[in-house]
Amino acid sequence: MSDDIRKIREERRWYERARFILDYHTTKGKDKSGKRNDKWKVSDTAQKLGLSIGAVSEAIHLARAIKTNPDLRLKTREEALTILRTIKNGDDE
Repeated sequence: MSDDIRKIREERRWYERARFILDYHTTKGKDKSGKRNDKWKVSDTAQKLGLSIGAVSEAIHLARAIKTNPDLRLKTREEALTILRTIKNGDDE
């Protein structure tokens, strides 16, 4: 892992880190022409960033949710995950 990636991971807020992971995964998941490269998997991103597959998957999920609901950034990561689980389960709390 490069020093730049390590520095970005250490300095960012949880939602910035999630966005970085999503951007990294999306960029690496494209070929030179910009088309989706189906050979690039979450496990590849996890390995390159030194994270678990679960952590990368969760970060991608959070970053995508923040795109549609920016207010999630005002919560802690745990609160945002709880809100997303509630929405997914169809609960009205």
